[in-house]
Amino acid sequence: MRSKKSKIIMVGFVMLFVMGCFDAVQAEPPALVDKTYKGITLRFIAETVPPTEAIVKFLPEFEKSSGIKVVTEQYPFDHVMEKTMMDLAAGTRIYDVLSTPYQFLGQFAEMGYIQPVEKYMNDPNLRDPNMDITDYIEGMWKASAEWKEKIYGFPSNSCIMFLWYRRDLLENLAERRAFKEKYGYCYSIPPTNWIEYKDVAEFFTRPEQELYGVALAAKRHDALSCEWMNYMWSFGGEVIDKSGNPVINSPENVEALKYFVSLLKYAPPGTTTYTWDEVTTAFQKGRVVMAIQWNDPAIDVEDPTKSEVAGKMGFGPVPVKKQPAAHFGAWTFFIPKLSKHPEAAYLFIQWVTSKEIQIKLAREGMVPCRYSSYADPEVRERASFYPATLAALEISNYRPRIPEWTEMVSKMQLALSQALAGEKTPREVLDWLQDEYLRILGK
Repeated sequence: MRSKKSKIIMVGFVMLFVMGCFDAVQAEPPALVDKTYKGITLRFIAETVPPTEAIVKFLPEFEKSSGIKVVTEQYPFDHVMEKTMMDLAAGTRIYDVLSTPYQFLGQFAEMGYIQPVEKYMNDPNLRDPNMDITDYIEGMWKASAEWKEKIYGFPSNSCIMFLWYRRDLLENLAERRAFKEKYGYCYSIPPTNWIEYKDVAEFFTRPEQELYGVALAAKRHDALSCEWMNYMWSFGGEVIDKSGNPVINSPENVEALKYFVSLLKYAPPGTTTYTWDEVTTAFQKGRVVMAIQWNDPAIDVEDPTKSEVAGKMGFGPVPVKKQPAAHFGAWTFFIPKLSKHPEAAYLFIQWVTSKEIQIKLAREGMVPCRYSSYADPEVRERASFYPATLAALEISNYRPRIPEWTEMVSKMQLALSQALAGEKTPREVLDWLQDEYLRILGK
């Protein structure tokens, strides 16, 4: 049933969004919770992003129907992870619900920090009869929820990376004529391969106008590793092969990193201090033309009260060299093993990912995790980036979720930052990284 649904969505999403030929899936409200848990207070920690704000907006509905109060703590990414790890490692039992990047799934499960949720899903006193797991986007569910044939949580958002571009500039006829005169061909809108991407970046880099061809999340940070892996996959590379062996210094990866470093000359000054936040800001100020960026901050760049380029943006697939790429980055709702109120925590997670609430959240700008949300007419009209989001989710790539990944990605960020700084060549940093991965994995 899931594969059939994926096929329908993949083939027909253009019709779904552009022609509106599918009827909206009618959301059924989640079953009301009895008052068994009335008076319980849950503590929930999540990143300070628009999706969390949207959840907070609708929390009174959950509290009214369940009698459960939810206290939400919001912090920047690094602080969320610091506080989460401290609570889990120390067993202080501060939090009942976590919203955590999916790559920690293997580590948390293997260390016994989080608990499987099947027992709650199968409990007739807790289970929402309208849950319908097949309605969750398939690749997202597999990456976010499943580990070693057990279900540990529910997807908390649909973060995915794709191409952001200034549609108004790329579609400008005078610019297109000038580009063809200089480069001898007409670029695609948006660029479909990395040759086009680099040429367009060079063409639109105009420092005298404070305009630059690309923005790179080039700070030594999670944003850097997340962005570069799109290039890695597109060039045909991987982190680990199917046998579990690291292949980070493959020729494909070396070529991808050389290309990535070569884009620096078309990026704004200070780009090595950029994370995804600064990339978004650069677009909002009209300073950049293209970037490989997450979907969830797109709502801010399309907001005319926050952005100079609202209504001028376009969103499309990551350019391709050997294979399609779209870095999946969703977070997951987990219940700590030591949660004081696991049943109530499950009810909250089930509620926030229900069909009804996902549609409400999507109308507020949160990127939904259910197929049915994308079929809702109001959701389709809400955000110009939803078609690109759904298309990217269908071909998504996700980073390793193994327990060793935390150390591995830290080493990757160091290596990439050294290459960007010109301290070492792409070949040198990836050879070093290969040795580090062999050591970490005990190979």
